[in-house]
Amino acid sequence: MPADRRCLATLLLCALATATTAESPRWQDLSPAAQQLLAPVREQWAQMPEDRKLRLIQRADAYAQMPPQQQERLRERFRWFRSLPPERRRALRAAWRRLPIEQKQALRQRFRQANRQQRQALRQQLLDQLAPLPRPQP
Repeated sequence: MPADRRCLATLLLCALATATTAESPRWQDLSPAAQQLLAPVREQWAQMPEDRKLRLIQRADAYAQMPPQQQERLRERFRWFRSLPPERRRALRAAWRRLPIEQKQALRQRFRQANRQQRQALRQQLLDQLAPLPRPQP
């Protein structure tokens, strides 16, 4: 990114941070690109805590800066996660939160080094370890 674009981005982020200290970010104040990315949470936006809104805005901005290949990988991960039943997603989120940071970093590193097929196998292995399917009651 050229220096002048970095400077502009920094100024915009500072302006956003200053503006949000007085009042929570409003949906209509988001850029069209951010609105498109965050469309799934539009209905909940007004009730969301400010810190969550700011995190989502930061993530939308980071996504916009990613190369297309990285964006596609991220979309693939979301599709996989959304394909899980809600109770399994909740269990996986809870299990991930309980993992120590070192273990999370090691897992992320393994994923970065794996090819697409290896990633799918790793996801299934982690899913089975962290959020196994409930066993039927006899």
